[in-house]
Amino acid sequence: MKLKQGELIALHRSRKGWTQKMLGEKLFPKLSAPHVKMRKIEAGIQMPTDQELKAIGAELGIDFDKIDAEADNGDFLVSREALEYFPKLKHYLESINLAAKIKDPELIKFTFKKMEQYIKKVIS
Repeated sequence: MKLKQGELIALHRSRKGWTQKMLGEKLFPKLSAPHVKMRKIEAGIQMPTDQELKAIGAELGIDFDKIDAEADNGDFLVSREALEYFPKLKHYLESINLAAKIKDPELIKFTFKKMEQYIKKVIS
């Protein structure tokens, strides 16, 4: 499942501990209600211009061009940070992908369980 653009923005914004108002004020200082614009962008009600999207990406560290290009060819996206935090994650995801290609639901379940155990071990 691919996150929608607004959901991705909201996720990265919240990870930084910023409110919609905080990000809106950084990006749209001339607006009287910048948080309303951010709320609409995150909800998918208003699409940002290309220039606004680049500014959002720069503030949040998101390369939307790269994300769109990779997502369009069916790849599952995992951030470099996630792979650095969970070094074995790529292995598990590749195993799940292979199991899906050969249509082996038991292998998928097994690999997900192992991946879940690994993640719990790393974060505890």
